[in-house]
Amino acid sequence: MEFERLHAKDFVTLASGALGFLAVFFAVSSYFVAALFVALAAVLDALDGRLARWEGKANAFGRELDSLSDAVAFGVAPAFAAFYLQVFSPWVWVYAASAVVFLAAVLVRLARFNLYAEKKVYFGLPSPAAAVLLLVLAPVFGAYSPVAFLVLAYLMLADFSFRKR
Repeated sequence: MEFERLHAKDFVTLASGALGFLAVFFAVSSYFVAALFVALAAVLDALDGRLARWEGKANAFGRELDSLSDAVAFGVAPAFAAFYLQVFSPWVWVYAASAVVFLAAVLVRLARFNLYAEKKVYFGLPSPAAAVLLLVLAPVFGAYSPVAFLVLAYLMLADFSFRKR
């Protein structure tokens, strides 16, 4: 198998994943910065797909790269940032468990999305939307943030659908 040449859309995808990594790094010192990086990653995630279609370079490699990047930016980063808000709680194991459930839902959703034949439809809540919602809701819910983790995990795996724009 020959190495896939990277295109502009792939660099946008890699930038989204890099923002996810930076969100994890900054979650320890600034929740706001971490949330901002995840939101920026969501913008880049929307842009890479449009760019791939515009360039006529949408392909299996890009789809896999996008999922790996999304796993970091919309799974690991928001789960860790929201978990870290409660890391010193005596109930830390509850926050950790709910963060793991959220991450698992993101990973399952991404794997399912890659297998869908219909690419013009979303099934369940898209992971970028779930990630941004989690980072908005976790500080508001405070000690009850596991509820946000679990509800969003459920919505990502739910059986409703809507058309992509």
